[in-house]
Amino acid sequence: MYKKLEALFILEDSWGVEEKRVFHQLWKSAASSKVVAFSWKLLLDCIPTRVNLHRRNALPPNTNLSCVLCGRDNERTNHLFMHCEVARGVWLELLHWVGVMFIIPQNLFNHWACWNAGSSNKRIIRGLRLIWHAAIWVIWNARNDKIFNAKETGVMELVDDIKVLPLLRMVLEPFGVPCEIAFDCLSVVLGAVFFLLFVAASVGLLFLGASVCYWWGSSAAGSSGLSYAGWLCGRGCSCLWEACKCFVPFAV
Repeated sequence: MYKKLEALFILEDSWGVEEKRVFHQLWKSAASSKVVAFSWKLLLDCIPTRVNLHRRNALPPNTNLSCVLCGRDNERTNHLFMHCEVARGVWLELLHWVGVMFIIPQNLFNHWACWNAGSSNKRIIRGLRLIWHAAIWVIWNARNDKIFNAKETGVMELVDDIKVLPLLRMVLEPFGVPCEIAFDCLSVVLGAVFFLLFVAASVGLLFLGASVCYWWGSSAAGSSGLSYAGWLCGRGCSCLWEACKCFVPFAV
């Protein structure tokens, strides 16, 4: 199927040897077919950026064509995914993470080539390509979230999402589990784990404080100390319940 698509869209006179090599490598990536197809459309400059939509007369006249993420230049494909302030920050963090360094080039073909030149090991190259696809996918989703959900996402938050997606893909791919579903499930599980840790720590501190007050009351202050210990336990339970209602939406 992919070879047929390549034959339809990649004409002999349109692309050079390097561009054809990039397309050939792209389809061999271990990323999901949906993400690879998006990256393919990205290299063909067929994704609906503001400039592309304006070029196709799909936007009303006098529409703002500024980049959604930074607002400093028109939202062209190369700008949005490489030269935008947010995208550039993401790539610099990823370059530091994988131990590769190069100047961000002018187009995405050269960017793919530079990114794949970071190692000669096949497994490492496979991982680098997964990270590249994940970065493209996360940047595009961040752009759409800002437009449709008014959600601002920082550079480090995007980088953290990019680091998780390739790992999930490599771990769950043999079991046939979709990466997107696994990512959502992982978020829920981590949230539940942090909540349980919070409750356990709160209960432990509560009983520790009550034990200290009880010991102090029984040895030094008599009944007044015991009353204070009882009040502390009641107050601690009340605070813990209020915290639980914040973490658990269905708590009443």
